[in-house]
Amino acid sequence: MKIDKILVVEDDDNLREAICDFLEFNDLEYISAANGKESLFLLDNETVDLVVCDINLPDILGFQILEYVRNHDKLYRIPFIFLSAFADKKDISNGMNLGADDYITKPFTQKTLIDAIKSRLHKAKLDNTYFTKEMNSRVLETISSNLTHELITPLNGIINGAYFINSVSESTRVSDMKDAFLSMYAAGLRMKRNIQNMILVSVIEMKNGITIDQFNFSSKIKIDQKVTDIIDQYKTINPKTIIDLNIEPVSAIGSHKHLRILFTEIVDNAFKFSDSKQPILINLSPAENGFFFQVSNSHSEGIKFEANEIGLYKKFHVDDSSNGLGLGLFVSKSLCKEMNIDFTVTQYPGSTQITLLSLADKLE
Repeated sequence: MKIDKILVVEDDDNLREAICDFLEFNDLEYISAANGKESLFLLDNETVDLVVCDINLPDILGFQILEYVRNHDKLYRIPFIFLSAFADKKDISNGMNLGADDYITKPFTQKTLIDAIKSRLHKAKLDNTYFTKEMNSRVLETISSNLTHELITPLNGIINGAYFINSVSESTRVSDMKDAFLSMYAAGLRMKRNIQNMILVSVIEMKNGITIDQFNFSSKIKIDQKVTDIIDQYKTINPKTIIDLNIEPVSAIGSHKHLRILFTEIVDNAFKFSDSKQPILINLSPAENGFFFQVSNSHSEGIKFEANEIGLYKKFHVDDSSNGLGLGLFVSKSLCKEMNIDFTVTQYPGSTQITLLSLADKLE
């Protein structure tokens, strides 16, 4: 059974030790900090279930720590209890406005503190259960409403292709069935990407982001080979597409699986929306022992977006009847965030440019 871990932030050594003793006596795990700087380090490097924090610390105010927590992508749901020697209504108001869950005035009894902690932990667990159910419901509802387009359509392509191949005469040459084979291949790749993205989105939704320990960072990866393989796949499916390539040898440490997904989504986005008469420009080059990857493509005027607008299930094409769930760019942006890869989108009249910049000191 998991034991809840409490972060105690208090500059008074005696009081901090007393609070930690209270917690230990009540079967609660704890870590402690004597100032704000220590607390921020612990919040970034430890798993914490609740924070008990003095307002008046020697370096920064407790309000600033609370603000940091509430604005953090992964910490914002942690319950936060303030301690203060003064029951100032203004302080209470400031704390509650920033999202504090409770406010305890010094001096306080062991029972007052423990009751407040257990009450907030219990409420947080109920909220998390509700939040998880809501996220599951939202994901399932969205996937269900788009299931025909994302899964059934490519599946039908595979079934119809197989039926066609099975129905032709034995004298038909394999070369005459090339289009059917190519159609099945494209549909299979599309299904694989769709399912892969749905799984990744479920992880992101459930855990509020992908944690770095979910990445398998192995030895140096030949990025140029990985990108070339992905482009070759799309050239096979779309042989008439014009591609202007500038691929230089590049190696970097990273996750094979997630880099493959990332490059695939960026390339697929260009192929999907590109004007067939205009070239797709793809550049890969070294950057301080990391890599610089850029894809530019022309398209209709109906597509317009910026990197900060990319979100879950957000589409950017004027035609809402197609273009899937809009997961590709969301997955790409999420992976870049976790791998510390700079992700930028630049829009020009009738064209879009997506740039990835990864430096070795970030990946390694």
